[in-house]
Amino acid sequence: MIRTFLLICLLGYMQVTALFATGISDIGNITNIKVYNGKLYAAGSKGIAELSSPTEAKWTIVLPEIGVRMIEVNNEAIAYTGYDFAGIDRSKNIILSNLGDKLTISKTLAGMIDLSGKALWEVTLDTKERISPPAIGKDILAMNAASQLIVLSRKDGKVMQMTSNCTAVGPTSGMISQSMPNQPLIYNDAIYFMFDIVAMNVVILNEIKDFLAARADLKAI
Repeated sequence: MIRTFLLICLLGYMQVTALFATGISDIGNITNIKVYNGKLYAAGSKGIAELSSPTEAKWTIVLPEIGVRMIEVNNEAIAYTGYDFAGIDRSKNIILSNLGDKLTISKTLAGMIDLSGKALWEVTLDTKERISPPAIGKDILAMNAASQLIVLSRKDGKVMQMTSNCTAVGPTSGMISQSMPNQPLIYNDAIYFMFDIVAMNVVILNEIKDFLAARADLKAI
C-alpha cells in the first residue's frame, strides 16, 4: 500500500512538472487546472490556456497579471476569478512579509473568455478577501469571498449581489479573513454556497433582489 501511494504521488508530481516545463510560459505560474468534455484547461498568473496535450498548448490568452487565478468551464465559455497578495515582489516571485504575518489580499477580480480564448470582459471586485473559483449559471456567475457571496451578470460582469454572510469580531475575524472559500454550486435555479464555520445556505435566484435587500431568502439546510 505504501508503494502504491508513493507511485501515485510520483506520477502526480511528474504530470505537474510537465505542465510547468513545457513552455506554456505565456500564462505564468499555473495556479489551477480544469478538465471539461475531455479538454484540459490551465489558468496561470498571466493568462489561460487550452492544452492539446500535457506538453502543448492549443491556444493561450494573456491577461492582466494576478497572483492566483482559478477557472470554471462550461459548453459556452470559461469564467475565472483571481486574487493578489499585498507585498509581492514579482521580479523575485516572493511575498515580502515576515514569518507568521497575516497575508493581506490587495486585489480581486473576475472575468470571462470564450472557448477559443477571446476575452469577453474583466472586472475588479470590491473585496479584499480570498475568492473562490466561479460557478457558471445561465445568466450569472457566483463566487464566494471569505465572508461574502458575490453574484455577477454573465453578460458584462456587473455586480448583481454582494452580501456579507459570515462576520466576526475579535480573534475569529482573522480566522475568517484567512479562510479558503468554497466554490458555490448553481443547480435548479438556486445557488448553493457555504463557509467554513457556518451551515450551507440557499439563495433562490428568482428572488435575488429581495435577498440582497432583506436576506429573507437565506435558509440554513
